[in-house]
Amino acid sequence: MKIFLFDPEYDYELEDYDASLEEAIEAFYDLPDVKGTFFGLFDNDNRFVQFAWNAQDEWLIDIPSDSFETTEKSFQLYGSYDKCIKIINTLFEDTTVSQLQLQIENKILFKDNDEF
Repeated sequence: MKIFLFDPEYDYELEDYDASLEEAIEAFYDLPDVKGTFFGLFDNDNRFVQFAWNAQDEWLIDIPSDSFETTEKSFQLYGSYDKCIKIINTLFEDTTVSQLQLQIENKILFKDNDEF
């Protein structure tokens, strides 16, 4: 799966890197906790999910939703490192971005007690 990221501390950008699940998780955890940091990955339909650092153990998760009624808008939520890793793992299981959004909306991916 292809990943992309930006590390503002080192002004380092990585685009379209074909990574394994382990490499993707390691790259995500290695990013600094500073404003401007982001990480993303593309699904098999070339649609992406992006994680932007917001605060200590809090990431803004942006999931495009152009296949839904909210054409050309996105589905956004906040999540911890653990929530982000769960989403990354799910996408590496050949889940599409559209399926991911449905899993989150229907509380399939995160149970009721997994609050954001």
